[in-house]
Amino acid sequence: MRIPTTLSSNNLLSHIEKSATRIFWNNQRIANQKRIQRPSDDPIGTSKAIKLHKNITFNEQWIENATDALSWLNSSEIPVTNIIDLLTTASVTAVKGASETIGQDARLALGDVVNQLLEDIVSEANTQFKGKYIFGGFETRDAPYTIQNTVTDQAFSFAAAQYDTALNLSPPAHILSGTVVVEHATTGTIYTEGVDYTIDYRNGTITVLSAGSMPSFPPDNYLIDYRTQIYDVDVNPIGITGEIKRKIGDSEIITINLSGNELFNLSSGEKTFDVLMDFRDALYADDTNAIIQSMTKIEEAIKISRARLEIIGAKQSRINSILPQLDLRDTQLRADLSQVEDVDMAREVADYEKNQIAFQSILQMSARILRLSLLDFLR
Repeated sequence: MRIPTTLSSNNLLSHIEKSATRIFWNNQRIANQKRIQRPSDDPIGTSKAIKLHKNITFNEQWIENATDALSWLNSSEIPVTNIIDLLTTASVTAVKGASETIGQDARLALGDVVNQLLEDIVSEANTQFKGKYIFGGFETRDAPYTIQNTVTDQAFSFAAAQYDTALNLSPPAHILSGTVVVEHATTGTIYTEGVDYTIDYRNGTITVLSAGSMPSFPPDNYLIDYRTQIYDVDVNPIGITGEIKRKIGDSEIITINLSGNELFNLSSGEKTFDVLMDFRDALYADDTNAIIQSMTKIEEAIKISRARLEIIGAKQSRINSILPQLDLRDTQLRADLSQVEDVDMAREVADYEKNQIAFQSILQMSARILRLSLLDFLR
């Protein structure tokens, strides 16, 4: 039977195309070292690979969440530990302040110590981690606590009979030296301390000097600015509640934050800051009974802080135990994926060389067949 030349040619071209295609996919597998280039290469393997990729993605996210959670908890541990140390110092100070062996001047000095402890605790309460306030609940962008120690444009006036007489300022907290500015409410004239008035920084009073240049009321009145020791600690009005959570496993979610309320609220409803301010003021007032009452509240604040620190420690231990498991799972998942997807390089190279030889053979045979002309047939 005579075979048409076109049929032979088409058949040869088909073999050339198939051989070139095999070499192409050999090259693709060798280049990216993946056995499955298309779903049709291995439908079952493709399904397994998709599932493994999904599990690897989830596991990577859990590792990232656990690492972030651990960093957040570590950043919380430090200020809570510092707060415990500061409260312990306050407790020791309370024991000294309640002693009958010291006098009023010593208690005044201890009051200044407590005020500094209060400032330090507020600073720890406003600790940030990566620009976020860690004790602010959901409101991580705003400071959970704000100290009040500045008085601006407090109005006062006095009658002629009140020259050289101490006038109370409000709040009557201890005024910080060098912070006082007194001006006329209408003219804006600034007056000079020691010439026009004097300040009792300890008791929070101003005395207008008759020898000075400040006219009495009416009609004159004045404004005074000053800074005091802390007289209040305001809580963020938006709130400092809310739990920040991280998912660290298929069915495990952990709360990573500690709100200021959990750390600073006592059973009585008082805040640690209020207790320290009352304690400080009791020292200033030389009131031993009030100092003794403060001791019990300070001990409760220490107990609460220690309990919170234990919770932080337990969560740190849990994450430290689960991270190696997640890392091991990641290694196993990637190994399983490698078995499904990765190419056997030795075998692939051997197949490539075999296909390359076959391709060259087809080309040589095609060259001989397609080279025939009409004269070849006539001979």
